[in-house]
Amino acid sequence: MDATKITTAVSELARNILVYAAVGKIGLETLNQKTGIKISAVDHGPGIENIQQTLEDHYTTSGSLGAGLPGVKRLMDEFTIDSVVGEGTTVCTTKWLRATNPNPIYRENVSTKERN
Repeated sequence: MDATKITTAVSELARNILVYAAVGKIGLETLNQKTGIKISAVDHGPGIENIQQTLEDHYTTSGSLGAGLPGVKRLMDEFTIDSVVGEGTTVCTTKWLRATNPNPIYRENVSTKERN
């Protein structure tokens, strides 16, 4: 489930860059011994005049469904957006991963014997 949410968030952020800025970057970073994923999306597009309005469901300036940034905010655990009109926008969001097994067992079988 976390992987689907992260994938969807990356897709929506990439789509926003393509539609509104044409050029930008998305970065992924693991946090706290791989217990979280941070996504950073940076563009040098037109910026966002009214961030609060942009985060309302169904608000759009491109004729889309208006689910992009509000959806990313809902899917992820942490969300920040900074924008300067005429300079661009930066979105940072984090998903803290649920442990499927809090005490995983890792095994390595290494043999130094040569096989014939």
